Amino acid sequence: MDISVVQRVIQALELVYAPDTPVNERKAAESACQQLKDDAQASAYGVYLATQSNEFPPMVRHFGLQLIEHAIKYRFSTGKTASKGKMSADDLLQLRTQIWELVFASWTDTQDPQYIREKLVSLVVMLIIRLWPCAQWADLSAQLMQLYTQSDVRRELVLRIWQTLGEELLVYDRDTIAAVRKHELTNGIIGALLPQSAV
Repeated sequence: MDISVVQRVIQALELVYAPDTPVNERKAAESACQQLKDDAQASAYGVYLATQSNEFPPMVRHFGLQLIEHAIKYRFSTGKTASKGKMSADDLLQLRTQIWELVFASWTDTQDPQYIREKLVSLVVMLIIRLWPCAQWADLSAQLMQLYTQSDVRRELVLRIWQTLGEELLVYDRDTIAAVRKHELTNGIIGALLPQSAV
């Protein structure tokens, strides 16, 4: 990862969000930020920018989460190996681990801005749609149940994940992969949330 790219992105975001930036400079800064989304390392930059311990301002962290979202949406390939410019299932599994670390850091007793927490929930749901209830994430239900018992904040996290997943499948229809896997995912939700005697 090139740290100079990170510095340029931070400068561009400062221009985008500064109220006194001239329109042409703001558009150039927005364009520079958008170009990073197409970089092969966009998700790595996203994780770096979104990591709480790096102490970036919330606007930078949120942009990092947007980079991750773009990579999941537009660069994920369903195959085991990635074609040029695409993420493989193995890449997505590695990204899943990194996103969980971001979630655990944000969903603690210290309060991150709500929009960052919501974006993290959205990213987890995007991963669930692509990896669960398949063997790639067979223990998701157990992981969420363990989180649910840890604290009130983590309980809210788990409930937001299930809520957002249900809404994505049954209400919004925004994710084409969710539409394709709707039956499988709906059965997974029923199996995860209902007692075994009811299933």
